[in-house]
Amino acid sequence: MNRIRELHEKAMDLAEEAFVAKLRGNLEQAKQLIRQAFEGEAQAARLVPNDPSSEPTRSILYRSAASLALDCNEFDEAERLIAAGLAGNPPKEIAEELKELSEKVNLQPHRDVLDPSLNKDKVGSTRHQSKREKRHGIRRKPDLVSAVAEIGMTKKQAAAAVDAFFAAIKGSLAKGEKVSLVGFGSFSVKKRATRTGRNPRTGRPLNIPDKKVPAFSPGKGLKDAVS
Repeated sequence: MNRIRELHEKAMDLAEEAFVAKLRGNLEQAKQLIRQAFEGEAQAARLVPNDPSSEPTRSILYRSAASLALDCNEFDEAERLIAAGLAGNPPKEIAEELKELSEKVNLQPHRDVLDPSLNKDKVGSTRHQSKREKRHGIRRKPDLVSAVAEIGMTKKQAAAAVDAFFAAIKGSLAKGEKVSLVGFGSFSVKKRATRTGRNPRTGRPLNIPDKKVPAFSPGKGLKDAVS
């Protein structure tokens, strides 16, 4: 299992490096790094024995490898990895995620819309967009919608995509689930314990009940991008 862990950790490091390279406009380097990450993760997944005691590690690795295969536009390989992951005994949650990846594979004619940075014909426009974003920034939701629309969508389609993204994250957090976006960060729910505070108007002690709050933890890629 040590070899599997080494391959997986290396693949995740490469995926984060690819994310940073993409943010900096180094698209060719990003493509090379994400391919190395995919190859390492696929190798790790195939080393895990196909037996119940290997779950959920086995199916998680196959899910991750399939996702990286999609990022490399390796649709056939992604399909094989998804099938292998489902062929074991994956937990219900992971099985659903593998099926969702399978649906993405079926959208391969539209892959240039899902990830235009991997489309050579659009490298120039992507770089131009990166420069524009550095100049103006994204401060509000309408700015984000405009940026998404520039990959080939109408404003209405982009707004729907952004809304769906936020709704998916909120829905998962409402269920108490953690949302991890490799290279960017993770959203989770934390519980604040009951504590004693002070009324800001009177200064008197105030009992503050426990409650759940959303939290965000930045990933290595995001930290490196802003450092």
